[in-house]
Parts: sequence; C-alpha cells; structure tokens
Amino acid sequence: MDEVDENIELVRKQYAKGFDVFRLYVGKNVEADEAFLDRLYKEFEGKVRIKSFDFSHLLDWKDALRITRRLSKYPVDLIESPAFRNDFEGLRHFRLQCELPVSEHVWSLRQQYEMIKHDSVDIFNIAPVFIGGITSARKAADAAGVAGKSVLIGTTQELSIGTTAMAYFGSTLDNLNYISDPTGPELYVADVVKNKVRYESGYLYLPQRSTVGLGMELDWEKIDQYRVDTLSWDDVSVHQLQDRTAQTRS
Repeated sequence: MDEVDENIELVRKQYAKGFDVFRLYVGKNVEADEAFLDRLYKEFEGKVRIKSFDFSHLLDWKDALRITRRLSKYPVDLIESPAFRNDFEGLRHFRLQCELPVSEHVWSLRQQYEMIKHDSVDIFNIAPVFIGGITSARKAADAAGVAGKSVLIGTTQELSIGTTAMAYFGSTLDNLNYISDPTGPELYVADVVKNKVRYESGYLYLPQRSTVGLGMELDWEKIDQYRVDTLSWDDVSVHQLQDRTAQTRS
C-alpha cells in the first residue's frame, strides 16, 4: 500500500512523455492493486489504461482467476502469466474460464510447443533476450503464426541497443497484434549511445540508419562513465552507479 502514491506519480511522469498504456504486476496484495487501479482510473478519467494484469507466475491458476475476476471491474486488455511456470494444464484451465486473452512468455521453442499442444494461451510474449536472440525469436513468432496465435514483444527493459533490435524484429511481424513492452530507454537515467531510440505518443520508431547494423552510435564517454570492473552482480548496485554519476557531474 505504501507504493500506491509512488506508482501513481510514475504514471504521471510517463504520461507526460506520451505513454498512456501500462502493464501492472498484480496478485501479491490485491488491496493495493485495487487502490492503485481506483486512483488511476479516477485521476486520468480514461486517458490512461492498463494493458495487462501480470501475475509473473507467482500464483496458482485458481488464485489468479479469483483475483482476475475481482479486478475485472477495471478495464484491461489481457492477462499475463496467471499460473505457476510451466503449468501448461493450469494455464489452459485459466484460459478456458477467463474472458480476456491470456499471454505467456516464451522461454524456449520446446516450452512453446507444449503451450501450443495444450492450447494454453492466446498470445505469445516473445523477448529475444529470453529465447536466445533474434533468430530464435523469429522462429517462435513463426510458430505462433502457424498455430493461429498472436504475439507481443516482451522486455527486460533494455537500453537503446537492445530496444532497437526488438523494434526491427517487431517490424517484420504480421501477427504483432498487441501493445508491446520495450520502454527501457525511457526508464533509465542514461544510455550508452549518442542517438537514443525515439518514442512519440507511446510509439517506438525505428532509427534512421546512417550507420551499419542497427543504426546506433556508441557513446564511449558514457560507456567509460558507467563501466564496472566486474560482471558479478554482487559488486554492482544502484547506489554505486548513482555515486559514480554524481562524481562525474561534480
């Protein structure tokens, strides 16, 4: 409940930048979920909407269904990950009893095969970083098309380089029927390229390719600024990066 005000303020800031569709993680504190949604729809009066209730595999499908029905008075486009991970049968039971489209992440082509076999979902959430790159992502999107399923592009909130790669991937799809998630460049305090990807009214634009590859030019000063001596997560923290930024600016 303590985070409701903070999250409403986050929506205000992103709405001011042109974003009007958001994904909401739900399920662990339904009272807080309801409080946030009530505030959101009262304050923005329909100008902002929630794309998905994302359960993140944290609940059994029966609990996720109960909470979905409780929150269904608030507009939402789809439900994401409403069962324990790889519970393909549970995911199918949820889908059959839910009126909204159901989405799930694709972690591997084998896992996608099981979801197709069980007819567990309506939408495959495909993120190249999860499935092993653009080639595997393209295979997953093609498999979704053959199965008559839609696609949306997921994210771990990459910087401009990864986001641009996903934009090019998305531009090749004819079954990308739902709003996608890559907005990392608008969430971080800095980037490592000279020409960040461009968003306008919530749309992600492909860069003008004045260079080879993705059309991104690295900013080596920024790379040096944010460079760390090790890739171990034990040695990297938000506070360390903020301290380094403050020192550079001073």
